[in-house]
Amino acid sequence: MHNIFKAILLAVPMMILLGSCGEELEPRFEIDLNQHTAFVREGLHGVDEPGSANLPSGEQWEAIAPARNPGGRPIRIHSLKLPGMPARSFPQWSDRPVQDFTIKTCFEVSESLLLRMHSPTLQMAHIGEQWKIYLNG
Repeated sequence: MHNIFKAILLAVPMMILLGSCGEELEPRFEIDLNQHTAFVREGLHGVDEPGSANLPSGEQWEAIAPARNPGGRPIRIHSLKLPGMPARSFPQWSDRPVQDFTIKTCFEVSESLLLRMHSPTLQMAHIGEQWKIYLNG
């Protein structure tokens, strides 16, 4: 009797797990921001312009080309040659003052794709400290 009870306790969770394995998962839609040009500028720009998805123009923005390989394209502020940025040196004994930067990229989501999305997610592989992300559309 004791062995039958153990078998039932083991079989019930297994049946539940196996029963859910046949469910179809939602198709995965991915927009790789590495495949779009990114624009970087010191300061906060466009944050208070909801719905503003136009690409920046002018010499004030540093354009970063799309990634050439699937590995991605890291954007490191310290490695960009932005105007007014002090040069980094090694060793750097003191901290620099906090600065704000805007990174802007545009992508489109079709109406049909938008209707099929149930819980869209933004995934950033690695992101620095004290970031704010705005999605305008």
